[in-house]
Amino acid sequence: MTLRACLTLLLGAGIVTTVHAEKPLTDLNSTDIAVIRTSAFAHGHPDLSYRLSAIEYIEQGRHDVALRDLHRAARYGDKPSQAMIAESYWMPLFGQQQDRIKAYIWMDLAAERAFPVLIAKREAYWNALTEDERAQAVEQGQAFFAEYGDDVALPRLQNRMTAGRRQQTGSRIGAHAGSETYLADAGPLHLDVLHRMRGLGLHPYVTGGRKVDLWSDKFWKLDEYLAWKAVELDGELTGRRHGIIQVKPLEPVDREG
Repeated sequence: MTLRACLTLLLGAGIVTTVHAEKPLTDLNSTDIAVIRTSAFAHGHPDLSYRLSAIEYIEQGRHDVALRDLHRAARYGDKPSQAMIAESYWMPLFGQQQDRIKAYIWMDLAAERAFPVLIAKREAYWNALTEDERAQAVEQGQAFFAEYGDDVALPRLQNRMTAGRRQQTGSRIGAHAGSETYLADAGPLHLDVLHRMRGLGLHPYVTGGRKVDLWSDKFWKLDEYLAWKAVELDGELTGRRHGIIQVKPLEPVDREG
């Protein structure tokens, strides 16, 4: 299945503009794009780096590794990735058997932060399930939340972000990356090379270019990073893109009745 076909199938979920490999980045300013494409950012933010790599694999038709990377992103609390996994089981999309129970559980995980589109999709799933499927979803879902829910996924992400930000101050044996804003006049590759050189204690003189703050708090403090993602990358799901009023979440369905 091509990326275009996959996105067409996901359109009904409202996920299409969030999961596209290029669209989330083209809405960002050029300095944020430069930061996202560095190895330092990718290492410290596996939630987003695995999501983007999964989309690239979908475009290549490598659906098995795409699903693998979606699961990897999901372990670090990436809600669009969890929603894509849900859709892949509901449709199904990537060659696996349809599994409505797993699909609901994954969408329940994806809706954990009350993103309006994902809440609506979760409730649509729930309404389509039989009573027996609902009971199985509630029972089986506990194990999924124990592995992929925010209570465990976000501390996991925090640990990676903390480890990644340590590169700012160098290694334990004395190398110093410096905390100043980087100058990048040759694009993301130059920024990445410059970061590596400073990590080795080298301080090349750079002329021209523009300032790029690789270590901005919006990339490395968990709450600020999640807020940045919610607005700049996932606004179609969160209702928070550039001043858009957030839709009030749907009232929860009584799952006991």
